[in-house]
Amino acid sequence: MNVVMVCGFARASQDRTSPRGYALGAALAQRGHKVHILVSPYDNLADSGKCFEEEGVRVRNLKIGSASALHLLPVPLQFVREVDRLRPDVVHIFKPNGLSGAAAVILQTLKHYPIVVDCDDWEGTGGWNDILPHSWIVRRLIDWQERWIPTHSKAVTINSRALWDRYKTEFGLGDEKIFYIPNGPHAALQQFREPSSEEKARIR
Repeated sequence: MNVVMVCGFARASQDRTSPRGYALGAALAQRGHKVHILVSPYDNLADSGKCFEEEGVRVRNLKIGSASALHLLPVPLQFVREVDRLRPDVVHIFKPNGLSGAAAVILQTLKHYPIVVDCDDWEGTGGWNDILPHSWIVRRLIDWQERWIPTHSKAVTINSRALWDRYKTEFGLGDEKIFYIPNGPHAALQQFREPSSEEKARIR
């Protein structure tokens, strides 16, 4: 398959934010699928416009001038244009909120790509909405995105049994639409050795 992943923040690499998306992309590439990851690096502007390939995954950072709201408004449409250009068999959206969530709404209402959404956090009320200093209208938008996008997607990938239960009981998703993919270490960490007490003291 031709898979396009949409990540709404930071660089998608194994040593930066969005390691989950990168790890899943690398696993798909190892199985013979073509994988692109689209990133809006508003919190890592040094990567703006940069492209690279690792482990068979092609990562494209959108070109963003600044992290101001004015410069971020066009980002969802940039995502949609890139998805159209790549013509994927499936689009995997990482986080059902923010910039990637806005792109998901456009793709679900105006396009006909099969959408899978990855949910690795409780974003709305009862979760991050209660912690982050969002305005009232942003909190309401996140609540709506978190409920509407997964229920209008072909499938949902989640990283915890708690989210599985929530999406099943609160959002009414059937078991056949929810796929449990727990987080795990990148292959580079599989040879990790527990440091000695002396080494831990030196590092401190």
